[in-house]
Amino acid sequence: MQGQPFRIPGYRGPINPNPNPPDGEARISIYLYRPWLAAGIIGAVVFGVFMVAQIWYMLRRRGTRWFHGLLAFGALMEVGGYAARIKGHENMFRVYVFVASYFLIVVAPIPIAAAIYLMLTYAAARWPNARRLLVMPPKVMVTLFVGVDIVTIAVQVVGAAMVGVVQTKTNRGEKPPMTVTTAGHILLAGLAVQTAFFSTFMVLLILAISRVRHLDLHGQQLRNLRALLYTNLAAGFFVLLRTVYRLAVECQGYFGEANSNQTLFTVFEMVPVIIALGILTVVPIGRWFPKLGDAHQQHEVKD
Repeated sequence: MQGQPFRIPGYRGPINPNPNPPDGEARISIYLYRPWLAAGIIGAVVFGVFMVAQIWYMLRRRGTRWFHGLLAFGALMEVGGYAARIKGHENMFRVYVFVASYFLIVVAPIPIAAAIYLMLTYAAARWPNARRLLVMPPKVMVTLFVGVDIVTIAVQVVGAAMVGVVQTKTNRGEKPPMTVTTAGHILLAGLAVQTAFFSTFMVLLILAISRVRHLDLHGQQLRNLRALLYTNLAAGFFVLLRTVYRLAVECQGYFGEANSNQTLFTVFEMVPVIIALGILTVVPIGRWFPKLGDAHQQHEVKD
């Protein structure tokens, strides 16, 4: 009936004041709130600093360029994602800005996770007999886990894009291809598989740490290997925390309390990735590698 307020069951966020929004705008905020300007600026600046540091390491340190390049790329995507959220603060109803921000922030952990996988293979390749730390060949491990991440992130992005499509078509009075709930289930499927595989990697990493004592290492070599692996474990834990948060959000549903709470997004989405990248930025991992000419050193891995 004309004059009645626009309502969507379960939605409690802002409503577009324009009752006939132009193409590309939704009647509701797809974020379910107005993104905080300060959080967007902090995210863009902090990840920008990490990106510059990782590019510096990549250019200065041979042998770990893939590792630092992956982290720099992940940080760049985070910068773009939070820059898009700054634009979302200006106009929270633009669907394409939401999709850009969601895509970049959700996809950014792929190169970060790939660097974490690669870090374990560095340990296996550069310390004497450390190949015994792994239960599968290093290339197989990296290919498997990165491949699963790419597929599951693609599924999540499709789900997020469909949320925008549903809202846009609804605005036009057209029949959407699916409901918001169905789009959320697509997101949930991708997240569930991603969480399961990353949890499996963390188990393999803990297993590798437990096997270090069986290697014939002593002194500085042993301490450096453990420092590398525990750093990897700490960074991986925060990436996993972020992934579990995403899974919990989608389990509750798109219009659930968790997805509507910007504080939870900041604490469990932005902060864990900042900590993970910070851990991997403080000390360039090449400093822990055995020096060329060390006794029993394995072959030097080049990239």
